[in-house]
Amino acid sequence: MLNSLYTDYFQKSKAFLYPVLSISKKSSVTPIMTYVALNDIYEPKDMKLICEFHLRDDIEYKLFEKTKLLGNNLFYEFYETSKGTGLYIFDLSSFAEDWELFLEGKYSKFTLSTKALIFLHHSTNKYHKLYIDSYLNPDNYYEDYATLLGCDLQILKKVGELCDKPNLHKESLQVKLKNITFDTSESKLKKL
Repeated sequence: MLNSLYTDYFQKSKAFLYPVLSISKKSSVTPIMTYVALNDIYEPKDMKLICEFHLRDDIEYKLFEKTKLLGNNLFYEFYETSKGTGLYIFDLSSFAEDWELFLEGKYSKFTLSTKALIFLHHSTNKYHKLYIDSYLNPDNYYEDYATLLGCDLQILKKVGELCDKPNLHKESLQVKLKNITFDTSESKLKKL
């Protein structure tokens, strides 16, 4: 049962899209933030998830980068920003149906397999797990939300979703990029 509402905006791409990369939330390496648009390079319709990480030289990060980022079957492209962070771009076109539902804020309509990945990702944190479950399975939470909001239960059922749409302005990154490319033939970053 929910005792309070989560009212602050949270990055929807980090909560609902990042989990499809199957990167454990238990990992000590976590993204600074995630986005669905980058400068004039990618727009939300391109189905690219942009994950910003602090670049590190330690063994733990290098292993994580090799196996979970560059080695991820959804990895698409890499950019380094002028502030020294790394942008790992993932192609989520294989999740096209869920991507479109994400943009519409229809999280409860995600496919069962995507819901399972999202729920698994958030399962280690009881606080997040409950809220995420309410967004993915609102039928189980309408009464809680109606009580907390002081509104009619039927209104909530008519609305359907218990979480707002992604704010595409907040889900977009505008940043200066270094002139770097990823050479997949040698698996090394090369400066142009």
